[in-house]
Amino acid sequence: MSRLLFTLFALFSFLHLNAQFILDGEFRSRGEYRNGYKTIPTENSDPLAVVAQRSRLTVNYSADKLTTKLSVQDARIWGEDKWKTDNSGMGLYEAWIKYNFSNQLALKVGRQELVYDDVRLFTNGNWRTYGESHDAARLMFTSKDGDFMIHAGYGVNNDPEAELKPFTTDYSLNESHHKNIAYLWLHKDFGDDLGFSLVAVRDGFQKADTEGEEGQTIEHPDIIKYRHTIGPYMTYAAGIFDFSGAYYQQSGEDPTGRTIQAEFFSLRAGVRPVKSLYLNAGYDHYSGTDYSSANTPLEKNNTFSNLYGPGHKYLGYLDFFGKPAKHGAGVNDLLFRGSYKVKKIGKFQLTLHNFSLDEPYLKTGEKVDKSLGSEIDIVYSGKIDENVSLKAGYSTMFYQESMERLKGVQAGAGKDVHWGWIMLIVKPTFFATK
Repeated sequence: MSRLLFTLFALFSFLHLNAQFILDGEFRSRGEYRNGYKTIPTENSDPLAVVAQRSRLTVNYSADKLTTKLSVQDARIWGEDKWKTDNSGMGLYEAWIKYNFSNQLALKVGRQELVYDDVRLFTNGNWRTYGESHDAARLMFTSKDGDFMIHAGYGVNNDPEAELKPFTTDYSLNESHHKNIAYLWLHKDFGDDLGFSLVAVRDGFQKADTEGEEGQTIEHPDIIKYRHTIGPYMTYAAGIFDFSGAYYQQSGEDPTGRTIQAEFFSLRAGVRPVKSLYLNAGYDHYSGTDYSSANTPLEKNNTFSNLYGPGHKYLGYLDFFGKPAKHGAGVNDLLFRGSYKVKKIGKFQLTLHNFSLDEPYLKTGEKVDKSLGSEIDIVYSGKIDENVSLKAGYSTMFYQESMERLKGVQAGAGKDVHWGWIMLIVKPTFFATK
């Protein structure tokens, strides 16, 4: 026993002298009242009260040129497990190593978050209880003065059975996950006021299953359809004013073989007249596909996909659009936002959205008015102490008939939309070497 205690003491002494070791956690519980979250309620729908919880334990270690991170989590809905049973719900959120070849060049390999610019195309999906991480390798360069960066990333996905297979096999998640991805991200700061980024992404998807002559399903694990996304993102600050903008083009083929020709652009302008008040206006455009000939097979896909971006941060907190590519017809969002900080109380945010379709035809071929309606989002966020935060929000939607049809609701059958939530976040540090 004395030898074991001596060994442990020596180990922690070594960590203290030669490395940094941090063990921290996150405990997050969010309660929601849903009566119009994601879709329009009707006489046949009932409100839902639900609580989601995330429990995350993270180990960070760094010494000399090596940095590692291991993060495990349990993401659950209250009541999902049967009582008095052994339920294993732990999952791996992050597990990566980063090796610094020099102060400018590093390699990061493993399951990790991919977060760039305004997270429009890559996000960690923090709103979702389970978050979002990727299995990837990144080669990262940073200039000596830190104002120029290049990241080159690559990832490939397979079913677990592939470890024992000698050749390509069907990927069971082909409808939602890429088979492989390669991207390049460049960023340059021009002083403290101007920032410029350029991103290029090539992600490949297994060709969608087809139906054989006898009605059987035919898989195509050997055929990959590639999508290409490229474009710039820019930020500029001048005194109390700030501006940002992005433009992305998409090309290639979708999993069904249709030619992709899509685009996205975003503009933002903000002003901070006083330290506690920030006002912002913006416009987002996601191109859509013309479904006026729904009975004719389409040869082109003009619907922009925001790739691995968030389904919650943009296009309103009600998540009526989520991943906008799912709706096909595209969407435009004109928004106005105000944020006000109250000392020792927290920050209050009010956002007004006005939504419209890019194309007037839904996937069914039905023609509708482009105007979809307006959304109001109210959010409070504050800190109880150094490790404890509290957030809460309320959202409602004033929708048009076109929104009802987009959501598959009969015209005039929709009821008032209400969604409220409150979230408690606790982030303790259990152990840290100096």
